[in-house]
Amino acid sequence: MKQNLHKRLGKLEVVSAAARRAREAKAKESALEATTARLRELLRSHGIEQQPHESFANTLARGLGISDSELYQRLRTGTLDELPGARIETC
Repeated sequence: MKQNLHKRLGKLEVVSAAARRAREAKAKESALEATTARLRELLRSHGIEQQPHESFANTLARGLGISDSELYQRLRTGTLDELPGARIETC
């Protein structure tokens, strides 16, 4: 009986951990979608619309007046906030 209880508890822990990971992933996705929506609106308020041939990153780089590769580099190194003369001011 004790062994059966431990098995059931182990399965419950596995299911619970999976459910927690799913909730965390959904929360991160939701936060990313909200941030992307805010950035799109900020770009739009400055007259910068995403073109059919552009990714969102292309549009953001264009709005900031930098190349796609510079945007990638700055995002990777966490130096986007150090961008001199950016056309868009944060809210």
